[in-house]
Amino acid sequence: MHTFRLPIESAEAPADPSLGPSLLRSWQTDGVFQLELDDVHANGTTRAIRAGRDFFALPDRVKRYFVSDLTYSGYVARGEHVPGAADSGVESFTVCPDLAYDDARVLAGWPGHGPVPWPYDAFRTRMLDFAAVAGKIAQRLLGLLEPVLAVASGSLTDLGRDGWHHLRVARTLRPADPDAAPAARIESSPGLLTIAVPHVAAHLHVFHQNSWQRVEAGARTWAVFPGEAMQFLTGGRVSATPYKVMGSAREQHVLAYHHGPRFCVRLQPLLGATGDDDRLHYATHLTNLFLREFPARAVSRRIIAERRLDVFRRALACNENL
Repeated sequence: MHTFRLPIESAEAPADPSLGPSLLRSWQTDGVFQLELDDVHANGTTRAIRAGRDFFALPDRVKRYFVSDLTYSGYVARGEHVPGAADSGVESFTVCPDLAYDDARVLAGWPGHGPVPWPYDAFRTRMLDFAAVAGKIAQRLLGLLEPVLAVASGSLTDLGRDGWHHLRVARTLRPADPDAAPAARIESSPGLLTIAVPHVAAHLHVFHQNSWQRVEAGARTWAVFPGEAMQFLTGGRVSATPYKVMGSAREQHVLAYHHGPRFCVRLQPLLGATGDDDRLHYATHLTNLFLREFPARAVSRRIIAERRLDVFRRALACNENL
């Protein structure tokens, strides 16, 4: 597994031309690469992890207040995922795009669109600061990968610009029985790429080439791996990488930033032959993923009850630029 220095964003210091090929090779051989951070980015990461830890320390009755029936943003209690699945011991807070009640998309009843139910200002600031930095770095990585994949300049970065990105901060709780750690929950990103940061190294694992491998990521080192949209766009040349956080005697805190394309875009492979059937409507793909993951959540029940998926079938309702 390879670790790279954070790309320098400067006209006077162009990126190393060998960096892009090395990043792609790492994804293809290991399913992941790591970015070594400077002090500024490492400190910002630490502040975000601490903000998540402070929030999760609140009483359960308080945390459960920060939910919404409009958006998947908000608190997710332990055991709230797919019914019948093994208890992963995970509670989390998801941050999707924060849209005001008077936003046209919210007023039109777009599924999963609405304000983030922030618990307090300091938490909001730390999460948005981390997401903004992660988004900029993700865009720079996509720009480095475009010439290596031999796709048109801007074909990946344009998709990621103003995309439907979301951040999940999670805590894996200590098991009540110290001899029985909770079952690790396996996840993958629906988007272009994921940046994952555990607060304790060695507990993040990725699945590649039929085996799980440990990733030595931490506050000073981000793990970066491709998502399902990247796999679709590259015709499988790059495969999405599933990941999980292993339980232990200590509670774990993890940040996972998912860099996605624009919500309404209709993706088609950038490599290989394409036809009319070779398209993926990202809004439908993402919404269905959330519906499967949280079938009992209030926002899921409202989407189904009010037939909010029908908005995607209305002419021009889901413009590709949104």
